[in-house]
Amino acid sequence: MKRIVTLSAFTLVIAFVMAGCQSNTDNIMQDQIDELRNQLEINQNELEIANARIKELQDELEKIVEQLRIDSGEANMDEQSSQPESDSEGIIVIDIRSNGQKNISQSSSFSADANQVLTLEIQSSITGGFVDFFLFSPSNQEQRITIGEGDENKTINLSEGIWGYNCTGLFDSGNIVIIGTVQ
Repeated sequence: MKRIVTLSAFTLVIAFVMAGCQSNTDNIMQDQIDELRNQLEINQNELEIANARIKELQDELEKIVEQLRIDSGEANMDEQSSQPESDSEGIIVIDIRSNGQKNISQSSSFSADANQVLTLEIQSSITGGFVDFFLFSPSNQEQRITIGEGDENKTINLSEGIWGYNCTGLFDSGNIVIIGTVQ
């Protein structure tokens, strides 16, 4: 009987130890679950903050795009209103525009008869740079016009043949329009 009491006491001790271990394991698992829930709440809060910031940035981007549309429309209207008038008998052979860009690069050619005149009408509001306009005669003689800020007109006597031109330049701001009319 002593053995049975000892065995029963031993069984009780084991049962209490296991119950304590189970309780301890349950506590550890509950702590881990609580920690995961806290982390989930933190992540959800961070996600809400990130989504709010994304919305703010989208709103700012929409405002910038709208302002660019407005600015672009105003720039196009300004350029259209500042187009020089050409003589109704002349033929426009050169039409160069910066169109709001900060650089310009254009080359082409046109045909002229003997004793015709090329009239260049230049309208420039560029700052922080300049534009070079090169005109090449049929005999490959070069005429160079350097353009800064300001409007001007140039008249050039033409000989028969193919005339070439090249216009290049960099500037910080402003627009430039060069219209060449042959009469």
